[in-house]
Amino acid sequence: MFQHPFNQDQEALSEINITPMVDVMLVLCLIFLVTAPLVQQAIPLDLPHAAAQPLPAKAETVSLALTAMGGILWNGTPVSPTALTDRLADLSRRAPAPTVLLRADAKTPYDRVAGLLAEVQKSGLSQVALVTQPSEP
Repeated sequence: MFQHPFNQDQEALSEINITPMVDVMLVLCLIFLVTAPLVQQAIPLDLPHAAAQPLPAKAETVSLALTAMGGILWNGTPVSPTALTDRLADLSRRAPAPTVLLRADAKTPYDRVAGLLAEVQKSGLSQVALVTQPSEP
């Protein structure tokens, strides 16, 4: 006859005793807490001294706008094409060169925008940002 390993009044333990595992983890944490500061040893270095120039400040921005009627605005002020060429040449000589923010009316023909971009590029300015309105959902 087969005998059951448990008596009728004994039940199998269904829980796992995690106390030894917690004890081991606490001991490991203590070991790491004690040894971590010892591992970070600093090596004294005698670094060379140099008189370096400070990094250039962030470049300013200049706003160029093309109106629907074909006018050009420099930071909100109307400007003639010849004055625009002179101002762009002055900008290109600055260090660091400013960023040109180009705004164009939606009704402005593309060839006018492309012509203004070409004028900015001819002056030697390479940082041009096209400003747009976000589309509404």
